Amino acid sequence: MLLFIFVANTNVNAQFIIKPGSSVCIANSGELYINTNLTLYSNSSGSGHLADRTSGGSLTVTSNILVERYISSSGWHNVGSPVSSSGSSLFSGTDMIFYYDETKVQNDWNFGWVWYPSGNFTNFKAYDIYLDAGGQTINYTTSNSSGLNTGSFSINITNTDVPNGETENHKGWNLIANPYPSPVDWLTESGWDKSDINDAKYIWNPQASNYTIFLGGSDPVGINGGTRYIPSNQGFWVQATTNGTFSINNACRKGIMSSTPDYYKNQEITYPLISLIATIDTLTDETVIRFLRNTTNDYDLNADAVKLFSQGDNVPQIYTEHNKTNFAINSVPNLKENMVFPLNFNCKSSASCSLKLSNLSYLNDIDDVYLYDNLKKEMIDIKQKGIYYFDHQINNNPSRFLLIVNPTQEKLKEISTDSYYDIYSVGNRVFVNQLTTEIEKGQVLISNIMGQRIDKFNYNTNKFSFTIESSPGIYIVSIITTKGKESKKLYIK
Repeated sequence: MLLFIFVANTNVNAQFIIKPGSSVCIANSGELYINTNLTLYSNSSGSGHLADRTSGGSLTVTSNILVERYISSSGWHNVGSPVSSSGSSLFSGTDMIFYYDETKVQNDWNFGWVWYPSGNFTNFKAYDIYLDAGGQTINYTTSNSSGLNTGSFSINITNTDVPNGETENHKGWNLIANPYPSPVDWLTESGWDKSDINDAKYIWNPQASNYTIFLGGSDPVGINGGTRYIPSNQGFWVQATTNGTFSINNACRKGIMSSTPDYYKNQEITYPLISLIATIDTLTDETVIRFLRNTTNDYDLNADAVKLFSQGDNVPQIYTEHNKTNFAINSVPNLKENMVFPLNFNCKSSASCSLKLSNLSYLNDIDDVYLYDNLKKEMIDIKQKGIYYFDHQINNNPSRFLLIVNPTQEKLKEISTDSYYDIYSVGNRVFVNQLTTEIEKGQVLISNIMGQRIDKFNYNTNKFSFTIESSPGIYIVSIITTKGKESKKLYIK
């Protein structure tokens, strides 16, 4: 039986227990006085929650407080503490405890991990902890209500830029934790200060060996099971856009929820959206392409979410790529004819895989969606077929697929039979992607519309870009290899 209580002004002189799946919510103008112990129990079915939604916190507990948190699975867990003055000693079965310092990243983002085998946890900061076995209950304790986290919290976040440092995708990652003994709502505008981050949260799911992602902004969407809610004392990643601060307060706390897992239905989607799910055995990964006004083909703050990769050996990873940015959620403007998206796939193990359109997709305004397998030279009507099965080898090139939206028959023929390269321009920057997995050596010739040579250079990779510095106009880019010559006219701005 679930019990949900809203408290206005209440005094309690007996043991106060909140059972798993039950919650107490202190209304904005309410008070709760407990003249004895407070206990929030937790088990495999859920946790007890206490959500004090008053601005400064209006809970008084005169005696001991115990907040249980049940951890069901083995593996890595991103956690924080709902009480002050607790720390690594609670996890007595392991010394594999780390926090992440983004300023140490330099030219490898793995440098950011710092071992933290002993010491108190910092409020609003998450720690990465490895547990050999699941089914453990962590007991957070404090002697009275002053030690139970409530009110406002703020933490410094960083986006470190150094010469020859990490790519933009790998910079700015900060590991935060919900500091409260209750879930919080990512979409409560008055509860957060997100001015120095992209409006997306990433939660590591150890059971799926992957990240759930929820992107807020004006058109919220979640993938891999990510939703607007963050469970009690759950760690999550945000990507800072600059050095600054990130803040939370009681307004975003939620009390009426059946359990702590981050599995709640997304808001209904009413704009064109394509969701693809890659599957290997029981492990999955999802990517989204959506068509929104007031976005661009490049990275858009609060409308796009970059890819954060799983390190699991058997986990499929699917994502789109544009301008050296890997997208988990890719928002682009103006649904139109002949839209082509490089769709990358990788996995650290060889396996039988599938790609399918998920139920999140909204295809009412999308006539056709095709998937082209560069390795097998196969074109698939994925909108009609729904799913595509293929075999993956460890040494396969990640740039295996193209997703083609509303193509003409001429475009399908061009991609599937005649074209060996995808050549396109953004401004005066030209991008060349080879549509097969073998690495080809060749030569690039650039001519103006009169046939006069502008530039010439060699290449030995299957993906590269270059800039045409000449005045705006139409140019012909030719790729010459042992297989022949391929040319494309481009308008350079």
